[in-house]
Amino acid sequence: MQKASLFDIHHLSTHDGPGLRTVFFFKGCSLNCEWCQNPESISSKDQVWHYSANCLGCGLCIDSCPENSLNRNTGGSITIDYQTCTGCGICTDICPGKALKRIGTSWSIDDALKIVERDKPFMVKKTGGGITVSGGEPLLQSSFLLDFLKKCKGLSIHTAVDTCGQVPWSTFESVLPFTDLFLFDIKHIDNARHKELTGTGNHTILNNLLKLSSAIREKRLETSIWIRTPLIPGATFTQDNISGIGEFLKEDMHGTIDRWELCSFNPLPDEKYDRLGITWKYKGIPLLTKHEGRSALKWAVNSFPYPNKVALTGLTSKD
Repeated sequence: MQKASLFDIHHLSTHDGPGLRTVFFFKGCSLNCEWCQNPESISSKDQVWHYSANCLGCGLCIDSCPENSLNRNTGGSITIDYQTCTGCGICTDICPGKALKRIGTSWSIDDALKIVERDKPFMVKKTGGGITVSGGEPLLQSSFLLDFLKKCKGLSIHTAVDTCGQVPWSTFESVLPFTDLFLFDIKHIDNARHKELTGTGNHTILNNLLKLSSAIREKRLETSIWIRTPLIPGATFTQDNISGIGEFLKEDMHGTIDRWELCSFNPLPDEKYDRLGITWKYKGIPLLTKHEGRSALKWAVNSFPYPNKVALTGLTSKD
């Protein structure tokens, strides 16, 4: 039986496609973005989170770890050596204070479909929503994903794939007939800067987007493409980048883009990085201001000929 590694499921989401949606978050990613909103999604391995505020200091987790990956630091708090931790979950099961949580759960197709069928009345009948597969990069688990999308379409469920695009084109080809919407990230238009920020260049990503647009036109599919660009201070939030993406979409996509979302920087993930023992580069950086958001919209609209398709999403602070 096919299995997939998921790290979360969100119900009644309004941010991941049209209507209310159930979002399945797949573990493992082909990029390593330095601002990642879900750092627990990057590794395909199961991991353990530590909620220090819940720790009772009993030491049971230390004694239970078969890899000796848990230790107590000078301040008395538990530390996890993620180089040796296998994410086996023994410590999470034994912790009386629920200070440790296993990140990564194996799901079968049948188990995932039970969630879909339970949520279907809210997704489809009332809001025109559906399911979204996200991550991480869901297309890395393509065999499971293909079967899952097929079965969702068989239930008349609208399907959306949230992707960074850094996967083989053959993977897109396989899921395209069963996908109603691609939420496709373009983070940076400059190849060298993209590699610096995410760990890999953008050639495969942009080529996949071009092929996807072409396939939709040639096959006359009703599949939609929404572009997503994160507005990250000091990284992607520059006029050159936003304008460059707009020019690329205008020149090469032949009107196949239905929406371009500029996603405002979210400072909340710093707590997730703390739980994983990682120092986040963007810790303490505030929300974009409304003025900065308006500037990003202006840059996008001036470079992209469909101003009604450009939207700023996420929170901004007062000017």
